[in-house]
Amino acid sequence: METSLRLPDAYFERAYDGNPDPWDFEASPYERRKAEVLLASLPRERYRHAFEPGCSNGALTERLATRANQVLGMEVVPTVADCARKRFSADRTVRVQTGAIPEDWPSHATFDLIVLSEVGYYLTRSGLDLAMRLVRESLSAGGDVVSVNYRGGTDSPLSGADVDAAVRALPSACCLVSHEEPEFLLTVVRYEPD
Repeated sequence: METSLRLPDAYFERAYDGNPDPWDFEASPYERRKAEVLLASLPRERYRHAFEPGCSNGALTERLATRANQVLGMEVVPTVADCARKRFSADRTVRVQTGAIPEDWPSHATFDLIVLSEVGYYLTRSGLDLAMRLVRESLSAGGDVVSVNYRGGTDSPLSGADVDAAVRALPSACCLVSHEEPEFLLTVVRYEPD
């Protein structure tokens, strides 16, 4: 029986050990292209409150801040979260907290944009199910969820396709954008409760 919700903190601590940007968010052509497509796919020009779990060093968070009045980033590795906080020390619209989804999901918060950028496949099936429930509970009516996932193999419990399918299956969600490239899948759904 599955008891864990996600990969352990140690997995991410090892990834960042001696490397502040192990996925090359700042300079990789893949990351740059993914961020450009993500921003171009946002159905609204402006959002009130965005949430980006797994924000790492804040490279994507910085770009999301150009489209939202407030952005909450979350990062599991405390030293990396501290670096992201320093990045936004002069920006009162961005806040970064230390934690991981699903267990540290912000309680009593409502978002009109949730960005799941290559974070869902680090969850187990039960962790993803819980995360999808929390997405639905914290998303305002008419709010958007962006899911972008690497299509290649990973050493994580789930695949990008698993996460994409879970986002598409959110109750009362309507798919607005479905974009496929050789390296990633991007889906945007809007929560439209009856």
